[in-house]
Amino acid sequence: MLSVGFRRSKKKVEREKVRKAKRKRKVLEFLIASKSQGKYSKAEPLFLRSLEIRKRQLGADHPDVASSLFNLAVLYHHMQRHSEAMTLIQRAIQIYQQTLGSDHPNTQNAKNSLAYLRESQRKS
Repeated sequence: MLSVGFRRSKKKVEREKVRKAKRKRKVLEFLIASKSQGKYSKAEPLFLRSLEIRKRQLGADHPDVASSLFNLAVLYHHMQRHSEAMTLIQRAIQIYQQTLGSDHPNTQNAKNSLAYLRESQRKS
């Protein structure tokens, strides 16, 4: 009897994980569509909310928080808010280096993006 209840509980947890993943995917798809359509003012609050949720659930130094910081930085770059974008990317790099190491692709990508932002700032 106990194992049946445990299996049901386990299935319920799995269904909830699937529902959460679907919700996250829908929000991410909306964010990407908003950004690609130039609807930055609509996308920014969602990026910020996503960042805050990740910080609260995972902690401020989690790699997924760094990814949210990086995504927000990309949005700010498109909005011509370059100094804010650079600050966010620098923080993402710190988190990536601490948690994933300097050679990890996410760390390297963020470093390359920061170099690109700095270069584009010099040209303008």
